[in-house]
Amino acid sequence: EAHEADRLIFQRSADSRQYDQDKWAKLRRQLEAHNLQLEEALRETSKLYDAEREGRSKDKAEFEAQRESWDSKLNSENWARQCSENQLKEGMRAMRDMDELLKEL
Repeated sequence: EAHEADRLIFQRSADSRQYDQDKWAKLRRQLEAHNLQLEEALRETSKLYDAEREGRSKDKAEFEAQRESWDSKLNSENWARQCSENQLKEGMRAMRDMDELLKEL
């Protein structure tokens, strides 16, 4: 009977160890699964940020092209205005010169 009691104690101890091992193995599997979910979520977030960054980059390029277009148009308008001002000044000078010629006659 003592041998049977020792065997039962040993069996309970072995059962308890097996239970603990199973419990820890289950927790480890749960943590690994959760870790995989987090890694996937991180990859998805990274893809979203990359797409957003790319979109901003395209928007910036479009804005820069538009700004260059506006700058070019403004430069053209300024050049045209300067030409008109110069022509007006030349016309005024020519009229003064003609007035002086008419006064001399």
